[in-house]
Amino acid sequence: MSELQPGMLALVIGYTMFPMHLGKIVKVVSIEGEAAKVTGAEPQEYGLLKHLLPIKPEADPLDVTHKEELHA
Repeated sequence: MSELQPGMLALVIGYTMFPMHLGKIVKVVSIEGEAAKVTGAEPQEYGLLKHLLPIKPEADPLDVTHKEELHA
């Protein structure tokens, strides 16, 4: 199974029917078998999972807590 999950961004790395989508960043709406429903690559709304490279979200710096003591 792919690392892709709904809500994630992905980079289109392969698609022979619509080469103009290569290099586009799309948002995954849902996963259905070997395909993902995506937004941002109209007119094609589905992409094969093997043609999508997951873009892993980075941690929000405001949510990261440091275990350093503050000295006055």
